[in-house]
Amino acid sequence: MTEIRHVNNVNDVANETMNVKEKMTMNENSENCTKPLPPMMTEEELVKSTKLQLHPYCSIFPVASASEIEALAEDIRRNGLQDKITTCQKKILDGRNRYLACLKANIEPKYVEFDGDTSADGLLQFVMSKNASRRHLTTSQRALIAARMSAKSNEAVQNGENITPQICGFTQVKAAGLLVVSERQVQSAAMLLREASQKLIGEIERGEKTIHEALRQRKASVGK
Repeated sequence: MTEIRHVNNVNDVANETMNVKEKMTMNENSENCTKPLPPMMTEEELVKSTKLQLHPYCSIFPVASASEIEALAEDIRRNGLQDKITTCQKKILDGRNRYLACLKANIEPKYVEFDGDTSADGLLQFVMSKNASRRHLTTSQRALIAARMSAKSNEAVQNGENITPQICGFTQVKAAGLLVVSERQVQSAAMLLREASQKLIGEIERGEKTIHEALRQRKASVGK
């Protein structure tokens, strides 16, 4: 049986060409691995099931799909958690998907406290660097992320929080450049975040709708 490389990365796990479940069921000695996984937890259940809360910046990137979480859980069950969950002031800053996968796989999560720049922009930079290259995101998803980053950075400035001099805030222009989208797309995403329903935002997050489609749908609903 071909060994699966240790990954613990949503994209890499999803791209494995062999079916993990089929391979495990072929092994009579892997009863623990083939044990049915518990039902998938929702994000709300995650928050309720642990003393750890989600850091506000943790939700800037969309949560992985149920199938991605399941694949990640299978990998963690077989290989253990390779990348610890990062916390900041006892809140999950990075690793929400790994946390969900650990719960699903009945594996005890492992944590590491963030020891870098804890300014607003420093935390945003960390979350960005940990997640931007990990997942296959659509242009609209990236624009939504950029809009959220810019909004969080601007909120920090308005609240008088410390801003890292080297970063100097995530403007819409800068966020657009980092996420490789146009400033206009970020502006449209920002408008939707302010005015659209959570249902419509969720459809963009899951890649079910583009920003253009969401704008057209919102315009049609307002005109009724």
